[in-house]
Amino acid sequence: MLTQAILEGLGLGLLLSIMTGPIFFTILQVSIEKGSRSGIALVAGQWISDFIYIGISSYLAKFLISWTKESELGQDLEFYLSIGGGAFLILLGLLLLFSPLPKAKTKEKPLSNKQAGQYFLQGFLINSLTPFPLFFWFTSIGTAYSRGYSQTDLVFFGVAIMLMVILTDFLKVFLASRLRQLLNELWLKRIRWVASFGLIISGLLFWLRLLWLS
Repeated sequence: MLTQAILEGLGLGLLLSIMTGPIFFTILQVSIEKGSRSGIALVAGQWISDFIYIGISSYLAKFLISWTKESELGQDLEFYLSIGGGAFLILLGLLLLFSPLPKAKTKEKPLSNKQAGQYFLQGFLINSLTPFPLFFWFTSIGTAYSRGYSQTDLVFFGVAIMLMVILTDFLKVFLASRLRQLLNELWLKRIRWVASFGLIISGLLFWLRLLWLS
């Protein structure tokens, strides 16, 4: 069962890695504009947020198997996360849209501890304040538990998912940071627009989904 949990976790992690969402746009934007060190600091915040969700989900697995989106608790949690997370993404997208662009083809500058902390916090908040990561981990861990996985299996299942996510995040950051040497200011501006509107649209979709379901 442990081997099955690990293999399923790796497969699910690969699927999660190729999905586009707010953190995907932010990884590309930060890595291209600021370089690989900033990109790694950003995704490290996302990873810590995910590991916290894995720990909570594994510990509460017996509860999660009976917990559904249709429950009153699930609806309330989704509502507040969608409102707060949507507002956070829209604000972040607007700030990004109107902030000055970096110069094209500049060498990557050393990253201070303060800057690393800021990118880490940004990644942590984007992942923590949007509904999808929470429901992804609760649903994945709860479903795995319902199939007979032990608590140890659940931990390895979650860690296998994260191992694949971390490996692919490193690849995203590396490839995106290499692009910065090939792009002129026009392309940087276009990428900034894509990242900004990706965040804004993601936030609006959270709100529209609430209106659709209400």
